[in-house]
Amino acid sequence: MQTSSTKKITSRISAALVLSALALPAFADKSTDTLVWARDIEAIITDPYYDNTQITVTIQDEVCDNLLARNPETRDYEPNLATSYDWVDDVTLNVKLREGVTFHGGEPFTAEDVKYTLEHISGPESGVTQRTYVNWIEGVEIVGPYEVNIKAKEPTPVATEYLSTVLHMVPNGHYAEAPERDGQKEYGSVPLNCTGPYRIANIDPGRSVEFTANENYFDGPKPKPTIQNVTYQTITDRDAQIIELLGGNLNWIANIGKDNTAQLAAYDSVETQEAPILRFTFLLFNSAGKGGGTNPFQDQKVRAAVAHAINKQGIAQGLIGERADPVNSVCHPLQVGCSTDVTTYDYDPDKARALLAEAGFPDGFSADLYTAVPREFNEAVVNDLRAVGIQLNIRQMQYSAFRPVARSGEAKITFNTWGSNRINDASASTSHFFNHSDDDLTLDPKLHELLQKANSTINTEERNAAFQEALGIIADNVYAVPVTTMSVYNASTSDLEISPYFDDLPRFYRAKWKEE
Repeated sequence: MQTSSTKKITSRISAALVLSALALPAFADKSTDTLVWARDIEAIITDPYYDNTQITVTIQDEVCDNLLARNPETRDYEPNLATSYDWVDDVTLNVKLREGVTFHGGEPFTAEDVKYTLEHISGPESGVTQRTYVNWIEGVEIVGPYEVNIKAKEPTPVATEYLSTVLHMVPNGHYAEAPERDGQKEYGSVPLNCTGPYRIANIDPGRSVEFTANENYFDGPKPKPTIQNVTYQTITDRDAQIIELLGGNLNWIANIGKDNTAQLAAYDSVETQEAPILRFTFLLFNSAGKGGGTNPFQDQKVRAAVAHAINKQGIAQGLIGERADPVNSVCHPLQVGCSTDVTTYDYDPDKARALLAEAGFPDGFSADLYTAVPREFNEAVVNDLRAVGIQLNIRQMQYSAFRPVARSGEAKITFNTWGSNRINDASASTSHFFNHSDDDLTLDPKLHELLQKANSTINTEERNAAFQEALGIIADNVYAVPVTTMSVYNASTSDLEISPYFDDLPRFYRAKWKEE
């Protein structure tokens, strides 16, 4: 399989070199201080509160700021828009704020903005896509112009993690002029106005986003950008991305895959980067029958058959590389609270066939596999399951289309890649999919009880024990089949100095052009 795949990739890159000679004049240009990058995701809106994709998360990091920041090397929390923070009691976080900061729209940053932001996104009508990250907020008390008390509904051990990653600040009244459609406010349509190292200069929805450096950026944990202009382009075809990179029209592309990376490493005009990241893949079953009707995956023996049919080690090594590992829990092993002491299911196709026969499917069955995972991963899983009699039809989608299908229960089995929104805690993975959220297709009341306890307990031992019991129940019942951890494979032009990070954020404000 690898030999055939490598030959195809070599052929495609050779074709890319020919086509790149015929390419249009380059948009990426060191001489004009413009870095151009691409991924396969459409940027329809730019606010990650309302469109939670890898692109909006990246835009958030480049354009916005949080009260706290997480150091990408040490992973420690550092004050950002805050200058200090301290838990007054189990549910009150006192935060002193940085003075002299302005939003891109010119508004000064004050305590009023913190109160407005956190109370808007946690409000029942806010419509944010990830309520898990805001439901803990009771309210914000203004102590002074640059000091607030953030009140939690109950002890929230991951509050500082949320405040350093997913909860960016916007100015007071930011969403007030949001347009309406069918009686609902479209908050995500409001242009993003933040305080970060880059500001958005122009948006062509679904096609491109242009950024320019914030000349008034404050001295904080994020450095001031050294590259003046950054442009994002949506290019849905990976081969087309490679063509544009080799032709000099792009400076950076992401998630190009192990084999493409090996081939591109042969070209002097390109450099490649690889690093393990806080992301893992897993199959999730609609075991609760959400959306109505019945499906084969409601049978535990069928789910166990799927688990025994998947060659996790083969997928990890064949598609990702030596730094990827099979996983057995629905969380990343590096996340706080992620227990790996659970029931495991060895790769055993004969046992998978026997379990299918016991479940009443001696000849197997067919179903649709809904997925936003790169196609080569889907094909590997489909091939493994086909070998035991389960015929899956790949329904490849953009994540924005995939998510409502998965949440509604229309999908009976999904293949997921999950980066936990950069949150280094099992509450952002295990709790996200099994704590009666919109993404929960299991709806197990015992899991809900345990994960609620884990999410609201500040005692580390009790918290870890709750997570371990919950993860054990998930594994025993095969509510999901975790597959592998992930590594990121990126490529850039050789004149650009850029590093990969464990949370899969490019941090263009840390990138720089190499000296001649």
